[in-house]
Amino acid sequence: MAGNPAKRTQKSTTNTPAKQPGKVRICRICKRSFSTVKALADHRSATQHYSIHCPVCNKEFGSHEAVGQHTQVHSGLVVDRNTESRQYGARVVAESNLEELTALLSLQAPVIIPNTQVMTINNPIPGNDMHRRIDLIPKQQPPRRTDSFVYKSNTYTRMHPHEQEVIYAALLAACHTSAQLRAEQYTLPGLNKCRTNTNIHYSEFRKTPAPSPGEGKRKAIAIDCEMVGLYTGRACVALVSAVDVLTGEILLNTYVNPMSRVRNWRSQFSGVTRAVMDNAIKQGQALGGWKAARGALWKYIDAETIIVGHALHNDLNVLGMLHSRVVDTAILSAQAVFPEVHDSHFPRRWGLKRLSGYFLGSIIQTGKEGHDCLEDTLAARELVLWCLTYPERLMEWGQQARLEHDLKLLGLTATQA
Repeated sequence: MAGNPAKRTQKSTTNTPAKQPGKVRICRICKRSFSTVKALADHRSATQHYSIHCPVCNKEFGSHEAVGQHTQVHSGLVVDRNTESRQYGARVVAESNLEELTALLSLQAPVIIPNTQVMTINNPIPGNDMHRRIDLIPKQQPPRRTDSFVYKSNTYTRMHPHEQEVIYAALLAACHTSAQLRAEQYTLPGLNKCRTNTNIHYSEFRKTPAPSPGEGKRKAIAIDCEMVGLYTGRACVALVSAVDVLTGEILLNTYVNPMSRVRNWRSQFSGVTRAVMDNAIKQGQALGGWKAARGALWKYIDAETIIVGHALHNDLNVLGMLHSRVVDTAILSAQAVFPEVHDSHFPRRWGLKRLSGYFLGSIIQTGKEGHDCLEDTLAARELVLWCLTYPERLMEWGQQARLEHDLKLLGLTATQA
């Protein structure tokens, strides 16, 4: 039976705590009204309409850039207009509906990201019903992006030596713990049995070579691999790219001969076809199997090198590498959304294409010819630089993504009920 529509409507309203009849939520920038918390949150996310106040004088602004410029009046500092200023301003985390959202979602207190201070202000602001906010002020100014290079349609950062030192220190601090890596299915030393879903048995995995004096290996590199499917049902590397995170230098971008019968070239993702691989092998432009690819990578890295990538465990597995000094942008972004998760698998992770579009404004993985391995490597590098340079904005996105995630869960629960 179809049932009574009126009763279904009444039940849906009762089980959706985000909507309260008679209460209107207004965007303080464009004055549009919304009937639900989620509708207002979606509007702010799409338009960047946030009500932001100076942490000193409480003057209201409509953008992070504006409040960033204004706060320098109180400190007497001169702001370079080419410098991203959002990190200097106050960010409004919650307005008058803070208790409502807290009760609804059981939101955790914001995570304190390294090199930031948190200041809570409880006094009401005249003309504003906001009664609580959290201001994040970085202790140290992040490096300025003073140079860049272009690959395809996207722009990527090039840093000066003193900027590289700051980023390298931030990378060291951002390396994930063994517990985090294990929870995200990384293959680590000391495991007797491990299923990697690749053509490499665990007994063939090797630790990255220890540092050797005078070899001058890279401090941090970003890598990406594209895989094909073998007749055994296992994945095998077919393309590998590597870029120096600090200098932006392209170290490696080459095909890898699978050395086994390929059942599925996964061309829509890998960008590799049988004809392309055959031609690369014929021209001597393909490495001879995964061991050769691993050896080529080891020319640039040792056990102390920080490896950057997105969902990096997949790349390390098809290279047969055991490496624990890792910064994974999939983990970094998930941590911003689920700060209470430390040694268990994240409920959700976000893809490189989506994160690059949201944070960087970059367009990658387009067309029907598959991924560009080098483009994905550069995107992962640029994404980690952004996350380390703008931790406040990463936290802001994380809280918005968490709100959307929890509301979706509530919607599913209400529907099932």
